[in-house]
Amino acid sequence: MHNSTTDRSSNRPTSRLASRRTARRGMGLIWGAVSLATLMGFASLAVDFGRVQLTKSELRRAADAAARVGAASIDISTAQARSDATAWAKRNACDGRTLTDSGIAVTVGVWNTTTRSYRTTLAVGEKPDAVRVVLSRPATGTESVPLVWGQVVGMTGVNVSAECIAMYVPGININHTVDGVTNPFLANATPGTGASGINPHNSPDSAGDANSADLARRKQSPPMIPLPVKAGDIVQFDGAAIGTVRHDPNLP
Repeated sequence: MHNSTTDRSSNRPTSRLASRRTARRGMGLIWGAVSLATLMGFASLAVDFGRVQLTKSELRRAADAAARVGAASIDISTAQARSDATAWAKRNACDGRTLTDSGIAVTVGVWNTTTRSYRTTLAVGEKPDAVRVVLSRPATGTESVPLVWGQVVGMTGVNVSAECIAMYVPGININHTVDGVTNPFLANATPGTGASGINPHNSPDSAGDANSADLARRKQSPPMIPLPVKAGDIVQFDGAAIGTVRHDPNLP
C-alpha cells in the first residue's frame, strides 16, 4: 500500500505537466490562426485601399482632361462644350473600364476668380466661361470598384469620384501693320546690327529703332508687338494678310 501510494503521487506532476504542454500547443494553434487571419485582413485592406486610390487618381486625370476640352469649346456653344467634355471623358479608362454616361456629369457655368467659386446660375446677359466635370464610380452595381476585405463587413464596393473645373480664357487678338521692307532676320536686334550679307538689299540691311532719323533703316527692323505671351500659350496667325510684298522686282 505504501509503494502504491508513492507511485500515484509521483505520477501526478507528470500528468499535469503533459496537460499544460497540450494546452499550450492548442493555444498556439489558435493564436496562429488568429494572427494569420489578421495579417490576411490587413493585406486585403491594403489591396482595397490601393485600388480605390488608383481609381480616384484615374478619375481625377480624366476629369481634368475632359474639363479642359470642354472649356476650349465653350466659345462655340454650351452644347458643344458639354458634348466635347463628355466624349473626352469616355476616352479614359478608370479601374480598367471606360466610363459610361451614368458616371459622367458635365455642367457649364461661371467661375469667380476672386472667390474661387463656381455657379451655374447666370445673370441676365452673362456668358458662361467654365466647365465642371464630375466623374464617379458608384458603391454598388456593375460600375462599382469591387472590394476584397470590404466584403467581410458587408461592403461590396465603395463610391469614388473626382471633380475638375476649367475656365475658358479668351485669346488676345491683335492686328498689326508690318512694313514690306522689314527684314525678319533683324527681329529683336540691337540698333545698328547688320543682317546677313546673303541678301544685301541695303548692303546689308541693319536694325534701326523708332527714334532713328533714317526712315529706311527704321523700317528694316521688325516692330515689337505688345502681345503678352508666357510659356504654354498658343500663338496663331490667321493668315489674313492684306497687301503685297516683292522680294524681287519680278517676283511677288
